Amino acid sequence: MRILFAILVVAYAGLMATAALLSRHKIPAWLIVGTFAFSLCLLSGLFWPWAIPLGLAGLLAAAVGNGLALYGHVHWPHVLVRVLLSVIILGLWWKIQRG
Repeated sequence: MRILFAILVVAYAGLMATAALLSRHKIPAWLIVGTFAFSLCLLSGLFWPWAIPLGLAGLLAAAVGNGLALYGHVHWPHVLVRVLLSVIILGLWWKIQRG
């Protein structure tokens, strides 16, 4: 279970940081910095468990900001997929924390 959790966290954080980098000419710099910061926060959650919820919440907020910056409105299907993935990661995190 811990391995699956680590794989999901690394993949999600890596993909979000990569997406921010690829969108650097389309979105404001503060969204790029925010996405990178919360991706790093999520990755640091592998060592400091309290950082997992903070990183996930920040990445969800960045997703909303990215939708507004790119399309002028929130792209809800994209945000809902991120919410679902965040819930899965949080569920695994919760189970690992409970022992």
